Order: sequence, then structure tokens, then C-alpha cells
Amino acid sequence: MLPQAAMGIVVCGDLSRSFPPAKDYWIVDASIATQNIILAATEMGIGSVWLGTWPEMNRVENIIKLFQLPGNVIPLSVIALGYPTEERSDEKKLYEEDRVHFGKW
Repeated sequence: MLPQAAMGIVVCGDLSRSFPPAKDYWIVDASIATQNIILAATEMGIGSVWLGTWPEMNRVENIIKLFQLPGNVIPLSVIALGYPTEERSDEKKLYEEDRVHFGKW
């Protein structure tokens, strides 16, 4: 999807700035940032797709090499952004009813 996108964002964690008692919190923080970017894009009518990078190390290494990231910076995700070519149908079921529960199991 990225080659057809208007732009992309690489969301990374900087291990040199990670929280000392929990070095892997960067994964949570970068995931939250990725989700917030997607939510903001949706609100603006911009299409977005979270392209997973972490923890697939071949993808991580390719992004590091492509963008010449320093050793302390680890890519978590790539977000493809652009205007949708198709209208989204509100009638489309967005979840599986046996997996999403409201008010009870």
C-alpha cells in the first residue's frame, strides 16, 4: 500500500531515551502514537494503514538500513496515508459479533 500512498510515517522508539525500569515500554508508547496518528487521520478524512514492522526483524532491519537510522532508534511501524479511492460503506460490518461484546460477555 505504501507505493500508492501520498505519504508515509515511520514511527520509532529511541532506546537511549527509554524508561530505565522498563526498557521495552517504547513499544507501548510507539504503538499508542501510531494509533493516535491513525485516529487523527481518520477524523480528517485521510485514509491510513498501519504497516507492521516490529517484531519482524527482517522488516526492522530493512527500515533501519533504508532510512540510515542510528543504532538506538528502532522502527515499530510504518503508516501509509492518503485519500481513499473508494467510499467506505457504513453498512459494512466492522467487527465479528462473537468477538465484540457490549455490557456482557
